Amino acid sequence: MLDEEEFRKAQIDMAAVEFSEKMAIGNPGMYNTDEMRELVERHEVSKEEADRIMREDFASMPPEMQKAMKEMLKNTSVSEEVWKEIFGEDL
Repeated sequence: MLDEEEFRKAQIDMAAVEFSEKMAIGNPGMYNTDEMRELVERHEVSKEEADRIMREDFASMPPEMQKAMKEMLKNTSVSEEVWKEIFGEDL
């Protein structure tokens, strides 16, 4: 099952990275090249962590719950391609 604390930490990390990215875009020159590279790396790490947690939670669900979850995800405003990137092509 979903480790709520671990997922919450991943969400906080993602929010912090997104905030820093917005600051960098809105204030050119605020970050040097190395800081921008680090920001991009932090983005990738935090995204992968959140995706990993979601995949593990999904995998722990019984098959009928997975099927219902797939249908629910397909009916959100999030592109199906995003969900396929996270959960695989069989979504």
